Amino acid sequence: MTPLRRRHKRRHLIYYLDVFEGDSDRLLGHLGDLTTEGLLLIDVEPLTLGQELDLRVVMPEVPGLSGALRTRATVRWLGKDKNPSIACAGCSFDPLSTDAQATLDLLFRLIGFEDVET
Repeated sequence: MTPLRRRHKRRHLIYYLDVFEGDSDRLLGHLGDLTTEGLLLIDVEPLTLGQELDLRVVMPEVPGLSGALRTRATVRWLGKDKNPSIACAGCSFDPLSTDAQATLDLLFRLIGFEDVET
């Protein structure tokens, strides 16, 4: 399966945030980068292409951020990092709620840094 081309630049954050499955304690991986359309999970638990996920990205202790980014996403591709012992998954967001979009905007503004060309 050919990976989908993203339309927006990826943003890296100054933290590798933990990404959990819904309200459970199951750690799916760590946030590698994100766009307004999706995210990269690194060091992931086994996932499958097309798998639909309820995601909870836990916010760091930074003034202005609290709680979690909660959204649904679909696994679009699976692969290896530059370090072949680390698995990665590219996920696209389902349409974001108003709250999720506001949290994403805060993440970009408060702990994001330079856009990354792909």
